[in-house]
Amino acid sequence: MPNDRPIDGVDQTDLWLGKSETGARDHLLSFVGPTLAAARWKQFRAYFVDVAPGRSGWNGANLLSGTGSSAAPMNGYPKVFNIEADPREQFNIGAQYEWVIGPVLKPVKAYLESVTKYPNPPAANITDFSSPP
Repeated sequence: MPNDRPIDGVDQTDLWLGKSETGARDHLLSFVGPTLAAARWKQFRAYFVDVAPGRSGWNGANLLSGTGSSAAPMNGYPKVFNIEADPREQFNIGAQYEWVIGPVLKPVKAYLESVTKYPNPPAANITDFSSPP
């Protein structure tokens, strides 16, 4: 295993071989471009910014701007949804389920610590047409 970068891996062998009915991962981080937009823990998803579908449906996502949205992250956030009980994410249950924030933020903290130690490479600039150095 390489030791010069974090490996986001969870051993799912038991699930694949039918020895377990559930996977070993209980969280998932969601990004829009380089922005951490949401984190899922078990059946809960917390959004840190407002996200809307791209122009052609969910083929891409856009961060919404304006007061109280991604232009002002964490202003009234995170929004929390129980995606098993509310798959359309219509009812923000953050106020009633404040305790969910701790477990949701645990993998976020681990991710932020990993990029402090091993920074993500810069994204490719697809609009720079100058010749390479």
